[in-house]
Amino acid sequence: MKYLYEKKQLEREPVMRDAEGVLDMIKKKVHECRIRLSEWIRDSDRLNHGTVSRQAFRRALGLLPIPLKETELNVLEHYFKAKEENFINWRAFCEEVESVFATPHLEKDPLKEAQVLKTEVGISENYLPIGLAADADAAIKKIGGLVGGIQLLLLNCSQNGNFDQTHRMTLSQSQFRRCLMTLGLADTITEHEWIALYAKYRHPIGEIDNINYLAFSDDVYEVAGMVYRTP
Repeated sequence: MKYLYEKKQLEREPVMRDAEGVLDMIKKKVHECRIRLSEWIRDSDRLNHGTVSRQAFRRALGLLPIPLKETELNVLEHYFKAKEENFINWRAFCEEVESVFATPHLEKDPLKEAQVLKTEVGISENYLPIGLAADADAAIKKIGGLVGGIQLLLLNCSQNGNFDQTHRMTLSQSQFRRCLMTLGLADTITEHEWIALYAKYRHPIGEIDNINYLAFSDDVYEVAGMVYRTP
C-alpha cells in the first residue's frame, strides 16, 4: 500500500523532459540570483578544453539554489554532451544560460540587437496574513518615500557594501537590517514591520532563511517611481 502511494506521488511530480524547459528554469534562477555558473565550473576544466566530466558538471549544478530532478539532469547532459564519453560541454551550456546577462558573441556581429532577459522575481509563494501583509506594505511605502526623495541606489549597498559577497542578491536577516541602517532607512521601521519584511521577502538558502534583496529593491523602486533595477 505504501509503495502504491509513493508511486502515485512520483507520478504527480511535474517533470521537464525538454532541454529548453529546463534551461528556461535555470536562466530565471541564475538571473534572479545574479549567479555566474561559468565561474564555478571553469576550475574543473584545467586544460581549457571547454568540457568537464559528468561528475564535475553535476557538482557545479548542485550549487544552484534550485533542486534539479534526475530526469532534468539527464536532459541537460544529453543536450550538452561532448564527443568524449561521460563529458559535458560546459562552455556551451554556460553561454546559453548566461545569455540572460548579455547576448554572447556580440562583438562578432555589432549590428545584432542585444537581448537581455528581464524576469520577474518570484515571491508570490510567500503568502502573508492580511495583518502581516499590511505591515510589509507600510514599511515599503516608508522606505520608498525616503529612497525616492534622494534617488538612493539600494542595489549599490548590497553589491558594494560587502553584504552580498556571493552575488546571489540575497542577504541574511541581520545583513538586510544593517544594510538599511547604513542607508539611513531603518529609523522609522517598527519591529512588527521588520518581521513582515522578513516574511514577505523570505528566500531559503539551504536551511537558512535569507532575504530576497532584489525583489525588495524592485518593490521599493516601484513605490519611489524610480528606474527598474537601477544598478
